[in-house]
Amino acid sequence: MRTISIFILAVLIVLISCFCGHAQTMTTQAINVSGGSGKKAVFLMDWSAGEMVLTSTMKNSDSTVFLTNGLLQPTQLAGKSTPNNYNALSIDEVTLFPNPVADKLYITVMPKQKGQIRIMLFDQNAGMVFYKVYPVSNGVSETIPMNTYVNGMFTLRVELYPERGAPRKSSFPIMKVNK
Repeated sequence: MRTISIFILAVLIVLISCFCGHAQTMTTQAINVSGGSGKKAVFLMDWSAGEMVLTSTMKNSDSTVFLTNGLLQPTQLAGKSTPNNYNALSIDEVTLFPNPVADKLYITVMPKQKGQIRIMLFDQNAGMVFYKVYPVSNGVSETIPMNTYVNGMFTLRVELYPERGAPRKSSFPIMKVNK
């Protein structure tokens, strides 16, 4: 009887570990200390009073932890127009990777409208550390060398001034870390 109980217990432990086990993740993990969200017109806004971000890699056993404050990336609710003729660039028009970044930040802007594109990078003190204007075009690719900057949070600003219509602008948080 005791052998059967031990066998059943071992089988249960194996089954539980098969369904509850998780592998190590390679993505940035964020925990909000405090905050909330709200819906206003067509925007869903999330904010945080303290956000702890953990970055881990397979190459280095050390982990980097940052504490940041501020607004999280706002989300536009689907199917509605934005107020005041303000149109943000959609998520499929701007691609940036890797984030967090250690060496080079790769940016691709493929807007749905032809126009002048401006790419700006700001540090934590709102100082502009990168600025480039592209003449009227259908899309651009840019590489920003981040290895010369100190670790911390940056803000990438992408602006499109189309030939017709209102300007479209978006901002993205960028985290600079060591290799």
